[in-house]
Amino acid sequence: MNVGESIALIVGKAVGEVVQNDGATEVPPCLDTTVLLGDEACLDSMGFVNFVVAVEDGLKSELGISLNVAELLDTDPERPKPPLTVGTLTEFLARFLADRSSSQLERTSSARV
Repeated sequence: MNVGESIALIVGKAVGEVVQNDGATEVPPCLDTTVLLGDEACLDSMGFVNFVVAVEDGLKSELGISLNVAELLDTDPERPKPPLTVGTLTEFLARFLADRSSSQLERTSSARV
């Protein structure tokens, strides 16, 4: 399983957890087009905060990656524009982690030279 697929699973699991914790008896399907933030979002503002924490926890426990998702969504110039969907968040996080990994490899390689 690649990082993008792992992130998609983490995001989907986080949506399900937050929706269930909000008292829903049924968890709607989590699709790439599911809106997380913006008009017609499946989460309210507190639900979104809890979702971000669940994603950060999932990244740490599943992939060993510590990441401040809220800060990235607030400050990264490449961040997705609203509405934020499961698909756009997953792609954004996968691209960010790939870029970060490449940068770390470049620094390691140049330090060895």
